[in-house]
Amino acid sequence: MSIRNPSIQFFAVLIGSPLFAILGVSLGGDLPAAAGLFLTLASVSLAGLRSYRHERARLPAEPLVRQIGGPNSILIRYLAGVLTLIALTSLGTVVLGGVVVGMVLR
Repeated sequence: MSIRNPSIQFFAVLIGSPLFAILGVSLGGDLPAAAGLFLTLASVSLAGLRSYRHERARLPAEPLVRQIGGPNSILIRYLAGVLTLIALTSLGTVVLGGVVVGMVLR
């Protein structure tokens, strides 16, 4: 596994992306803090989506129901966790993007 693997990049982004939020809060004010959190959520969501697509392509084309107890069960659980994280961060990104746009237009 190298750094070019999207799953490793996802974990690196998951660990490093809160720096955007920390930087935004340290600049002071509501807009930089919201923009930093927006960048954090967006980067986690996009990296998670890349990781999901990469790992999903590794699964065989058989229906997933038959594979739950098989050798791919850990990969299926990983994909379910990443997909849940993608859904939550995407929803947060959309909501926070609306808040940032509202702050800019105010």
